[in-house]
Amino acid sequence: MKNIIIISILIILTSCKTNKMDATKEKKTNPIKTITWLKEMVANFEKEGFHKQKIEQYTYKDKEVYMVYNCYQCPDALTYVYDKDKNVVCEFGGFTGKNTCPDFEKKATQKKLLYTNIESKK
Repeated sequence: MKNIIIISILIILTSCKTNKMDATKEKKTNPIKTITWLKEMVANFEKEGFHKQKIEQYTYKDKEVYMVYNCYQCPDALTYVYDKDKNVVCEFGGFTGKNTCPDFEKKATQKKLLYTNIESKK
């Protein structure tokens, strides 16, 4: 009888822990749903109706960062890389060819497309 109770308790504890881990994993895989400023940025992109925006997630210097293209492949457009708190980490492009993170291409890893409204040419 004791063994059945112990096994039942272990099963319950194990299943609760797994659900908690799944919820944490879900938050990490959907930053547009969990980070307010990213969510608002996507909503603004959708309202504008301009179809050249893109957001990518990277790991850079052991932190999750978000590269935001306000105008993907537009001449002289600035591209910003933000941390989770919307602090600018890097800037690329623009009229002057700005590059505040020359090591970004080598050190940024785990690239993941989070959002795009760029229409592919068929």
